[in-house]
Amino acid sequence: VLCPKKHTASLHVTKHASFRCDLCGKGVEKGAVMHGCRQCDWDACEACMDKQEGGIVKWKHVRALAAKCQELFHSSMDGNNMKEDNEWATRMVESLKPMDNTSDVNTLSIRLLQRDSDSVRTLSNMLGTRGKITFHQFLMVILPALHSSL
Repeated sequence: VLCPKKHTASLHVTKHASFRCDLCGKGVEKGAVMHGCRQCDWDACEACMDKQEGGIVKWKHVRALAAKCQELFHSSMDGNNMKEDNEWATRMVESLKPMDNTSDVNTLSIRLLQRDSDSVRTLSNMLGTRGKITFHQFLMVILPALHSSL
């Protein structure tokens, strides 16, 4: 993602509610994810960036990453460290259960940690459906679960 002056913008979480999107002009809440360029003091909300990119660029990257994770996920299930990995995954699942389990994303992350092979297909379907999962959810919830499952 580039700012209007072609600097590379980075993801950041707002530290206060005074941030405004420079594309739509809307204010955002404290803790919102935005793309920003500190050199230009330029910020864009996640909704505007999704519209601007059409979701195509980032979702191609996410789908490629998900395919690689699926490949690693299945190749890692050879049984060598399964007992130790299962104990760790069980602890992670227990720590996630008090969270909002009504969220499809949180439920999916628990299933990924449990090495449920259908969860990878569910992730693929979610990635193929526009608006089902945000880039922030993928980075903050799904990717750590995938990484931990490997």
